[in-house]
Amino acid sequence: MKKTHLIFVIALVISVIPGLAAAGMVLVTPSLPPENYGGVVAEQPTYTVGQYWLFKFPLLNNAVAKWEYLGEKDDSLVLLSGNNKYVRYLSKGLTTVKVIEKSTGAIVYEVKGQLQDLQFPLWVGKSWMYTDKMMGDKDYVYYEFLYTVVEYAPVTVQAGTYQAFRVLRTCRKKEMVGITECAPDENYWYAPATKMVIKLTSGEKAAPRELVSVSK
Repeated sequence: MKKTHLIFVIALVISVIPGLAAAGMVLVTPSLPPENYGGVVAEQPTYTVGQYWLFKFPLLNNAVAKWEYLGEKDDSLVLLSGNNKYVRYLSKGLTTVKVIEKSTGAIVYEVKGQLQDLQFPLWVGKSWMYTDKMMGDKDYVYYEFLYTVVEYAPVTVQAGTYQAFRVLRTCRKKEMVGITECAPDENYWYAPATKMVIKLTSGEKAAPRELVSVSK
């Protein structure tokens, strides 16, 4: 399951893998930072139609994919992706929640629940927990994911060096059905200047996603 989960997370960004459903709930720390907090706060980003990001995926032979912002629908961000083959819906937390084949309108991937990789506004020290029920190979698998904003610091990707919030996601076993290991830790770097997660790492593997360029 560990390898299956990792492959799913990586491959979904430029392709789609049907057959996995998720549902859960989120517990979040207060929506505002402490009064004595003097650091940077990242508010919910807004976008302009036509804005785009190019990502490379080292674990997929450095394939490059373009995500282009089309607008909003049903409280989700709508993007064109996968070499214009798919319409991708992102939650306000920048998590892919649905992918539709552009030519047919067929839903090829959809997440049920409230999964959010980010919870805006962001500040160092903020945390939230997500209880997740995912369909495995034979039965449901239960996870508890804890997200923590651990730092705001420079990070370098192919597109350049940006000040970014690093969000660490750790997995805690809740009620595992035939599973002995949790999903690997993941790190998300969100750069306010790009309004997107510019780097994602999972476990000890190479970065599954890294920003190559962004529209001005």
